[in-house]
Amino acid sequence: MVTGRLAALLLVLAARRWPADLREEMRHEWVAEVRLLAGQRRRWQMLRFALSLAATRPAVRPFSPAAAAARAWPVVRLVLLLPLATTAVALLSFSSPAAVGGAVLMTVVGRRYAVRHLRSLALVPALTIPGCALCGALYRLDGTDQYGRHTPAALLFFAGLAGTLAVAARLAGRGRVGWAWVVGVLGVILFADAAVPVVMYGTIPSADTPWHWGYSPMWLLSSLTGSSLGLPYPNPEEIFTIQDEVPIDPTMYLTFGGFALGTLTGTRRPGPDSQGRPMALAAQVP
Repeated sequence: MVTGRLAALLLVLAARRWPADLREEMRHEWVAEVRLLAGQRRRWQMLRFALSLAATRPAVRPFSPAAAAARAWPVVRLVLLLPLATTAVALLSFSSPAAVGGAVLMTVVGRRYAVRHLRSLALVPALTIPGCALCGALYRLDGTDQYGRHTPAALLFFAGLAGTLAVAARLAGRGRVGWAWVVGVLGVILFADAAVPVVMYGTIPSADTPWHWGYSPMWLLSSLTGSSLGLPYPNPEEIFTIQDEVPIDPTMYLTFGGFALGTLTGTRRPGPDSQGRPMALAAQVP
């Protein structure tokens, strides 16, 4: 019915004006009232009721410092405390099993402490900017030379991570959580692998051991495991140089990537009603 869809649209507009934590409760009450009026074939009263909700200013809660702090705490924890914890875990990961274990650990932590009331796409800058800033700050403490070589690599990785998270958020929002994980894991590995050669580009090889750039996709694996899987390059001397020049970059990338994916997939994705789609609500209105 046209009147049912119009009433549903008005209820969606009315719900958007209320605080996010009250929308679902208010919507259920409104839908119950609208269905009652529709069942009594009081179509005009139903439309008038929905229109009054859309046109009336919602009640404003009095400001409460405790409530404001409670709402701000998850965001502060996400953009400040958890990135610091992720950095600490990365710095303690001195081997490839520890790096993988740290990434898995922060994935679990990210899912556990996800910010439930934020949309998935809104999390992308919150999950990438603090990590990128911390990576740059670590090497800033080591000197200008280190900062100048490692920061561009961090920018490349976290920019790629942002794009990966945006795609994964869309897939998860459509219910394809498995594909979101596949895209996320592959994206983290791909951009981490692309960032390591950016660091090594500023390293001057010795005359006896020139770099073989055709094998640069192996450098991420070599930096983590100290192995070339039996390939001629990177040779042992190159592997030693790679591990010396990128001591924490790969573990930082993997750990922050795991944390970001865990937080993104652990966030409650808004359903059709909270996204403002009147057709889903109209199905509940006779």
